[in-house]
Amino acid sequence: MNGPKISIMKAFGPLLCTLSIFGCAYFNTFYNAQQYYKAAEKIRLEKYGQALPSNGIDAYMSAIKKSTIVLEKYPDSRFRRPAMILMAKSRFHIREYNLSRQIFLQLKEEYPQESSEADYWLSLCKWKQGKFQPALNELTEQLQIVDDLELKARMYFSMADIYLETNQDDQAMQYLVQGAELMNDRNERAEIYFRLTDLAIAAEDYELAIEACRNVIRNSLTSKRVVDANLNLVKIYRMQEDWDEVSSLIKKLLSDESFTAIWAKLELELAKLDLANDDAESAISRLEGITADYARTESSAEAYFLLGEYAVMHTHDFEAALKSFKQVTKEYGKTPFKKRAQVREKEINTFLATLEKISSFRETVTNTDSMDIDTTSITEEISKDNDAYAASLYSAGELWAFHFDNPDSALSYFFEIADSLNVLEWTPKATYTLVYLLNDAELEEESTFYKESLLAKYPKSEYAQNIRKTDNIEQQADPNYLKLLKAESIKILDEKTAIETYREIAAVDSTEEIGLKAVYALAYYYDLSAVIPDSALKYYQWMESRYPQSESFLQVR
Repeated sequence: MNGPKISIMKAFGPLLCTLSIFGCAYFNTFYNAQQYYKAAEKIRLEKYGQALPSNGIDAYMSAIKKSTIVLEKYPDSRFRRPAMILMAKSRFHIREYNLSRQIFLQLKEEYPQESSEADYWLSLCKWKQGKFQPALNELTEQLQIVDDLELKARMYFSMADIYLETNQDDQAMQYLVQGAELMNDRNERAEIYFRLTDLAIAAEDYELAIEACRNVIRNSLTSKRVVDANLNLVKIYRMQEDWDEVSSLIKKLLSDESFTAIWAKLELELAKLDLANDDAESAISRLEGITADYARTESSAEAYFLLGEYAVMHTHDFEAALKSFKQVTKEYGKTPFKKRAQVREKEINTFLATLEKISSFRETVTNTDSMDIDTTSITEEISKDNDAYAASLYSAGELWAFHFDNPDSALSYFFEIADSLNVLEWTPKATYTLVYLLNDAELEEESTFYKESLLAKYPKSEYAQNIRKTDNIEQQADPNYLKLLKAESIKILDEKTAIETYREIAAVDSTEEIGLKAVYALAYYYDLSAVIPDSALKYYQWMESRYPQSESFLQVR
């Protein structure tokens, strides 16, 4: 009985071997395609929301290449269908939407059982080609007829992405929740909830954010995600000012060795908690400890930034603040606080230089006073028309009030300009700022005084116009303003009449903003149109003598 069997094996052995080799060949090719696709997907998901890096594109291209071999060399193999799907998806992810559509349409024709999958991807192609609403409509319809829960989940996620792209975050969050509930894979479900956490925090929906974090912790099989979710919980509790929860959770995590990777960040959160509770001594101590114990890290960079902020906003030690801000990028070059630290450096340097200028002005006048020259005050001696001094005072006040959050320190600078100087470029502006600050401080009587002063002394200024508009005060038509409008409207068709009108305004309105605009128009005309240098120089000198810091003069200087 063994003889015939041996004969059969001898007869068919080579054929069976050939078939086995043939099968292995197309299986290995498709297997390689799958591996490339999985590698590409891993890269894409890690960079979710960002441009696909070159290594991701290369991996998708390799998947396409291997799938093409399967389709061309082994068209009748059982791997034809999955190879078509894999290639179509790869084409989609490298933005070859037309080619992807063609393959999915062919897939529907050859394999009707894949219609639901193909229709889903065809809708995504429409979305990526700018047809947002048609894509949403199709996906909504597909949700009603599809039974596959995994496919339904992906539809919800895709609809969420479309709504995110059209800035409809609330709708997007709803679809993410619905999709996550359908996911069978715990890890994938955790990733969706992790995305949802960021969206919910941005929308200030802290209850949803907390629930999303808890779902990440409950479902994720990745320790990093669990760690990150716990850190997010700490931040959310702090945003909610739930100090007991913050403190309790941080202490719990600091006692757990599995969270050592975020201990520095947890120390930062404790420092922020101390600042929120006005425990400055403890906060500063913690921040300084972070800079020493976790040097050259993202956390130490943030700690230096917070130290600088405290010095600016509370102790007003600008030299110490400057030192801290300069250290931020040295600690960690990619810190998200880099630009903010650089802005702070610039503000502080400008502020300190401005104080030097003010001191220099005052010192000059003080020295002059010591020579028994007849002066009544520093500001009078500096001169009512000294733009540079007024500009320095305003700059110092503006930085104090609106950058360093200390309006009380700012008031003296604005008071000096409003009460003692008469500089068209700065006095109405400073007076208007005083009105705002005094009103904000609920000093209504003082605010009203400066408001009335502004309306009386500088009725034609843009600041007076703003007050009249805000307070619904009727304004009589200014004849020179009407003339200016007329000149502006006819200067192209009737240049001669326009120039005459500008001259009339300049002759009678030489100390107001309207006059400045008229003189600028005349200087421009004689310089570039009529080309009469002497006349142009006359008007440029007029601008320089009265408004050396004005935007108009600085443009032509």
